[in-house]
Amino acid sequence: MDDVTPFLKTTRDRIIRWVTLGACVMPLGGAYLYNWGFRLSEGPCLFQQVFGFPSPSCGMTRSFMAIARGDLATALSFHAFGPLMFAAFLATAVHASIELIAQRAYVPWYKKIFNRPIIPLSVGFFFVAYYSLRLYVRYSSGNFHGSVFHTALWESLVTGAKAL
Repeated sequence: MDDVTPFLKTTRDRIIRWVTLGACVMPLGGAYLYNWGFRLSEGPCLFQQVFGFPSPSCGMTRSFMAIARGDLATALSFHAFGPLMFAAFLATAVHASIELIAQRAYVPWYKKIFNRPIIPLSVGFFFVAYYSLRLYVRYSSGNFHGSVFHTALWESLVTGAKAL
């Protein structure tokens, strides 16, 4: 019985569960809503505007949308970590919901996995390697360097250097 604590004792505990639930349900619900045609006003990617290349999560929204449609192959083609992240969000949302309904804090079985540093470090390593490979493939034609010189970050660096 060491995997159950008595109750969610404080309001802070309940707020943390509600925030966790909301943070996990929003991307999952958004993927379903996008598939139904609901759109937010899409602005340019802030990460790409600042740094001149796509973010590590570029393609994750399209991957989530493909998963919501049941198209795993397309989801993997948009972002290899999309299905893993979708499953993590879903599992976390279910876990937070169970805790809120039961008003008890449960230690999940997967906490034992993530308490071993080798697992998160390995996932992080593979994520960085995958992102690096995607950037290499995208910019192997030589377009990378020209795009960096037209970013907000580059402009601020040039402005700062001129002010020296």
